[in-house]
Amino acid sequence: ASDNAMSYAYYAAPTEVGKMYEISAYFKSGTAVNGQIKAGTVMGVEDLYYSGILSNADWKQYKGTFRAAVPITYIMLVNLTSVKGQTSFFDNVTLTVYEED
Repeated sequence: ASDNAMSYAYYAAPTEVGKMYEISAYFKSGTAVNGQIKAGTVMGVEDLYYSGILSNADWKQYKGTFRAAVPITYIMLVNLTSVKGQTSFFDNVTLTVYEED
């Protein structure tokens, strides 16, 4: 966090409406205790995927699937602290088309 406010990184991912996608990411706590991984139809909303509150000290992979509802899906990596200088770690974030059986 660069200010005394929650911080995040995001990516506006092109998606095809109606297709299933898998989101995958690794997370571990840094100096901030909690983080989140979200996917949504608009910035700041987790209406497609929500990891819940993450607080693991070691790297752990999180995965989920969702059906794209808009042509741009927002992938958000959230540091849930409001204290300047606190960190959360994310790695190997992927969004791939999910092949349904």
